[in-house]
Amino acid sequence: MRSVSILAGLFTLCVLPPAFGQAVSLAQLRDFLRAQHRSKHSDTEIAERLGAVTLSQRLTQKALNSLIAESAPGPESVEQLRLLADDSIFAPPSTRENPLLPAPNPEAQQAIITAAAGYAQTALQHLPDFLAIRYTRRFDNLPLASPNKHSPPKIHLHWIGEFHDRITYRNGAETEDDARPQPESPETVHAGMISMGEFGPVLAIVFGDFAHGAVAWARWESDPALGPLAVFQYSVPKSASHYLVDFCCYRNSETESEVLSFRDHPAYHGEIALSPGSGVVRRITIQADLDPAGPMAASDLAVQYGEVEIGGQTYICPVRSIATTAIHRPAIKRIDGIGIERHLNEIQYTDYHKFGSTSRMITGP
Repeated sequence: MRSVSILAGLFTLCVLPPAFGQAVSLAQLRDFLRAQHRSKHSDTEIAERLGAVTLSQRLTQKALNSLIAESAPGPESVEQLRLLADDSIFAPPSTRENPLLPAPNPEAQQAIITAAAGYAQTALQHLPDFLAIRYTRRFDNLPLASPNKHSPPKIHLHWIGEFHDRITYRNGAETEDDARPQPESPETVHAGMISMGEFGPVLAIVFGDFAHGAVAWARWESDPALGPLAVFQYSVPKSASHYLVDFCCYRNSETESEVLSFRDHPAYHGEIALSPGSGVVRRITIQADLDPAGPMAASDLAVQYGEVEIGGQTYICPVRSIATTAIHRPAIKRIDGIGIERHLNEIQYTDYHKFGSTSRMITGP
């Protein structure tokens, strides 16, 4: 079983297979979809072209809905558009979506960061014991046989399975639970990535690490529900990193029999979106800076936080996350000449409720 452990064991990823495609803007994507809408290309052909690109700008849910309504793509193309939107969470938004506000002065920026650091250190202490459901949809680019036997296998992200597991948060930490992931079919038991620990010390680790790295103002962003968010970029050098990338297994070539493993604390970078008045973290991204010559090409995580009700009170907890990883694979390179095996997980956190039992006494007449 191949696995990747990230953030000191917080995330366990079972690794399986895209090629890193050309980066296009939202305007280019829109123009392409309009042209395809007028063409006679099949849904499969359009989906394959969409699967070969990445986005240089973030595709929001609102913009995605607009694209789908305007171009009326087929189901395969819709799936690729949704995956592009998922992966674009690591990209900056269109400048048209940013509020026209001046950047805070250095003192105000420092005040926001200080408030956020305090929030990251104390947020877990205010959460009650609770249960929740983590629902995961998994995608990879494991080569798919082409219907035409003379054509090479298709290599693009596609759905491989989904499962849900129960999160138990007790005494300030996510705990191991007897309710393990429940896959939709036996074939998906060890396929794709399994993410866990988003309720743990992710924020504390990042804020602790970038105290020894660099933090800089990035921009304002506009959130429909929250208003302006302050976005900062950060970077952490390898010497200060507690971000653990640990996976097994890979081979240096298809003919090599030796199975190897990889373990390192790489440098990493990302962004943090904050409510400026309170320092509450609304989104965090973490992207490892890996050696291009190494076996692992990428390891990225984004977590979005929102208000949830637990036991009649409102708390800030994860509501959605995107986890991606990419690995150099000789078998993939033989097919497409690039050799990048990719994985993407869409994760939703639902059904928050207070941990404990309730009882009701019913008296007789």
